[in-house]
Amino acid sequence: MKQICVGKKTFNCRVFGCATLMLTAFALSTAVMAESVDVRVIGTIVPGACTPTLGGGGVVDYGSISATTLDPTTYTTLPIKQVPFGITCHAPVKVAIQVVNGRKGTLAGATEVGPEGAGLAPAGALSAPGAYAAVGLGLDGSTPVGGYYIGATPSKFSTESGSVITIYRNADNDPSNWRSSETGGTLYLPYATTRFTSWSAPTGVLAPLAFTNLSGELTVQAYINKRSLLNTSHEIKLDGLTTIDLVYL
Repeated sequence: MKQICVGKKTFNCRVFGCATLMLTAFALSTAVMAESVDVRVIGTIVPGACTPTLGGGGVVDYGSISATTLDPTTYTTLPIKQVPFGITCHAPVKVAIQVVNGRKGTLAGATEVGPEGAGLAPAGALSAPGAYAAVGLGLDGSTPVGGYYIGATPSKFSTESGSVITIYRNADNDPSNWRSSETGGTLYLPYATTRFTSWSAPTGVLAPLAFTNLSGELTVQAYINKRSLLNTSHEIKLDGLTTIDLVYL
C-alpha cells in the first residue's frame, strides 16, 4: 500500500455444606472443560515484497488558484499533471495495482457509483486521454469542490526487460481476461466494480509480467465546481486522496 485491534472471567463460589461443595465443584469442572479459546498464527508469504514509490512525495499541487478565474456556470478544467510512479521488488513478481478513494461522497457534477465512489466526469470538465472516470476533491462545507482523474500514462512504463504494455482487468471479469489499456489507463471505474492495473510484455499476449523494477508515470487532471456554487469569500482547499494498493498475482 502506498500512503493504507482479550477478556477476563471471575467465578465467585460460597460453600454451604458437603453436598453443595460437591455440586459446585462439578459445575466448575464442566465449565472449564466446555470453554476454549483458539490461538491463530497467521501471515502471508509473497513471492517477493514490493514497494511502490511516487514522485514529489505523492502530492499533486495546483498551487493558488484565483477565484476570479473560475467559470461561474460550468466546470473549470485544471492543467494535466504527470507524476513519476515506480515499483521495486526484491525478486521478480507479477503484481497489479488497485486504487482506494479516500474522499467518497465529494464528487462534483456526477453521480458516484461502485465500491470506490467514482463517477462519469461532467462533459468538458476533463481533457486527459481516457479521462472518463473521476473522484472527488473533498467538500467546502457541504459543497463538493470538484473532481479529478488519475490514470497510468499510456506507453510510459518500462521494466528491467524494456518497455511494457499497461493492461487491466475488472473485478467482475474472469481472472485471465486482461485487456490493453494503452488508449487511456484510468485507475478508477465509474461502474459497480473495481479495476486492477498491471503490465505485460509487448509480445501480443496480454498477461501480467514478472518484474523486479517498474518505472513510469501517472496522469492526473482536476476540475473545479461551478463558481456560483462555491463560497469564494474564503480559501477553499483541494483535498483529493487516492491510495494505491499492490496486489500480488
